[in-house]
Amino acid sequence: MDNNRELIEAGAVLRELRKQTGLSVHKVGNKIGISGGYIAKIERGENNPSDAVLVALAELYQKDEEELFRLY
Repeated sequence: MDNNRELIEAGAVLRELRKQTGLSVHKVGNKIGISGGYIAKIERGENNPSDAVLVALAELYQKDEEELFRLY
C-alpha cells in the first residue's frame, strides 16, 4: 500500500477524533506540548507522529494507545 495514502488516512482518523472533542489543532497542541501546526500536518498526512505524540493523543482522546498505533 502507498505509505503517503496510509498517512493521509491515519491523519483523517485523528482529525475526526479531535473534532469529536471539540478542540482546535492549537488547543490539542497546547495540551500535549507540541505546536498546533504540527498537529495539522499529522492530520493532513504530512508528518508521521512520534510514539510519544500518539500516546499523548490517545490519552487526550480517551482511546486505547494500541488503537492509534495500529493506524501507523
